[in-house]
Amino acid sequence: MPSLAEAKLQSLLITAILGVTSKYYYLMKIQTSSFKAYDIRGIVPADLNEPMAEALGKAFGTAALREGQTAVAVGRDGRLSGPALSAALVRGLVAAGIDVIDVGMVTTPMLYFAANTLCESGIQVTGSHNP
Repeated sequence: MPSLAEAKLQSLLITAILGVTSKYYYLMKIQTSSFKAYDIRGIVPADLNEPMAEALGKAFGTAALREGQTAVAVGRDGRLSGPALSAALVRGLVAAGIDVIDVGMVTTPMLYFAANTLCESGIQVTGSHNP
């Protein structure tokens, strides 16, 4: 069960995504079940795709700016979908006014290090053990 702060962030992200997508005049299928306590999960490209990643970047960037953060570290793993999803995420963050520190293909602990030494937050584009 997510904490109150986590639930608020999930709600903010979903609301921001819906607001962002309406500006582009297209409907985006958003699975609210994809939003977990510490991550967003889904099957590429059915649940997670480039428009969704860009919308997430805009939403996260908006939330980060509200918290006084101006930079976000972004990393990805070696999955084939990583470069495209990461690029879309970065486009969304930049559109929101965030300076992106793209650390490239790194392990999650390396992204944590970047997010704690170069800025205050980070996003790792990675997958689970599922195909």
